[in-house]
Amino acid sequence: MHAFQGVFRAAFRSFAKLATLAGLSLALLATACVSGAVDEPAGGDPERGTAFNVETQPEHPVAGDDPYFFEPSFPGAAFKILITRDTYQIRQVAHDRLFKRKRDVEGDRGQVEFFQEEHDRVDFMTMNLEGVIQIRLNPLSGSIEHISYIPGRTPRTWQASKYFQDDVSRFRFEFLQNAVSPREFKVQYQWRITQRPGLSEEEQRRRAIEYLNTQTR
Repeated sequence: MHAFQGVFRAAFRSFAKLATLAGLSLALLATACVSGAVDEPAGGDPERGTAFNVETQPEHPVAGDDPYFFEPSFPGAAFKILITRDTYQIRQVAHDRLFKRKRDVEGDRGQVEFFQEEHDRVDFMTMNLEGVIQIRLNPLSGSIEHISYIPGRTPRTWQASKYFQDDVSRFRFEFLQNAVSPREFKVQYQWRITQRPGLSEEEQRRRAIEYLNTQTR
């Protein structure tokens, strides 16, 4: 794996002069690689016959959920979202007496499909991409008024940064106390990308360069 990382970084340098803002993320993509296996998330894998179902996922963490949902949340986080190749899991972890996210089955299902496709484009390495987004709501309508990343909590790649913002922008909320409250809160994301089993270093290098080419044109 170390040899592959060296080749990938060398390949990136060879394309660096062609890189636009899109290309800048690929250097970060290489540094986002983490060693070891990623824990298998709850929710299942269609290839194993236990397909994830967005219609039946709970609103709050429940027994059997991935440990991620039980780890200490970022201060002020109201929702935690875990994305893997085959799942899009969202749980409310705070303020459940004040408001809740309106269910969006079609939107969630679309995100499962979207992130599955994106995962398969970059599964030449294993990495976790995380981000924490600050949300501000309009005090009258309750719709999202402003979206921004917490300083120091922006994902390591611009792709993940954009994907998370696009995802949260579709959220709608139901308020339980006849008032828009809370007006500000945070949404915590984790996107797990797992290297495809059996890839040789040559295959990893080839796919990395192919992906790099698509991001620097």
